[in-house]
Amino acid sequence: MKHRNIAVIPADGIGEEVAPEGMKALDVAGELTGEYKFKYEYFPYGCNYYLKHGKMMADDGLKILKPFDAIYFGAVGSPAVPDHISLRGLRLPICQGFEQYVCYRPTELLPGVKTPLANKKAGDIDFIVIRENTEGEYTGAGGRAHRVRPGTQGRPGRRLPAPGCRCSRRAGLSGRRVGCEDGARVGWAVGSGGGCRTGQ
Repeated sequence: MKHRNIAVIPADGIGEEVAPEGMKALDVAGELTGEYKFKYEYFPYGCNYYLKHGKMMADDGLKILKPFDAIYFGAVGSPAVPDHISLRGLRLPICQGFEQYVCYRPTELLPGVKTPLANKKAGDIDFIVIRENTEGEYTGAGGRAHRVRPGTQGRPGRRLPAPGCRCSRRAGLSGRRVGCEDGARVGWAVGSGGGCRTGQ
């Protein structure tokens, strides 16, 4: 059995409701499979933290979070705090600071789960959503993008090809693993050629 230390940041709004329920589901899955056991540690970072302390997380927040095996993140945002503050104060530092360039979301219809889609049963829905996680809105336009990548310089926030290429390659590898050769070829081609820089 694998033991993992998980940093939990429920953050704001629905995150405070969803995170505890998600942890219950994760614990039950671990018990049923016998494959893992999670030890959780809560962190109060988010908009309420900002309203009390004038910052979205502790000054050494990334250093505190770094030893954990994973971060279970709820949702960030509050009408009381402007979006650019919550985004740049918590979400961006975590994504960019830990090079979380892929948002990887397996989507599978499991036995016993009802779906609003008509006549669908377990096994009919089985796909993976892979989204680039450090570009677009998440560059922090006007700041520095991709600060921690080895061999790169901080540059004004803008869309850059390298993370998108890494993301496409990840999609290609994922497709190949599950036997989706067409998707694998497209993802790999986009990630390995198509304007991507060599070695990125």
